Amino acid sequence: MNNPLNLSDLEMNVLQVSVDHMVEHLEELLSDLSHGPEDELIELKADHQERLDAAKRLRRLFAYQPTSPLEAVKQVKEAMK
Repeated sequence: MNNPLNLSDLEMNVLQVSVDHMVEHLEELLSDLSHGPEDELIELKADHQERLDAAKRLRRLFAYQPTSPLEAVKQVKEAMK
């Protein structure tokens, strides 16, 4: 497992879900930006894009990599709850 902060499996899962939600949220915000003064929209889009890029980097950094088939099954079962 890629776990640079030595977090527990539960903490890693919480972090991963949080980052996934942030990516989805920022992608939605970027797709919805269409109203307002153009110069403000450009700035806002750039800010959101920068945050989205950062969230995607974090998602890659904390990507789950099971250490065994049993761990992979446990992860899937936990995600289905």
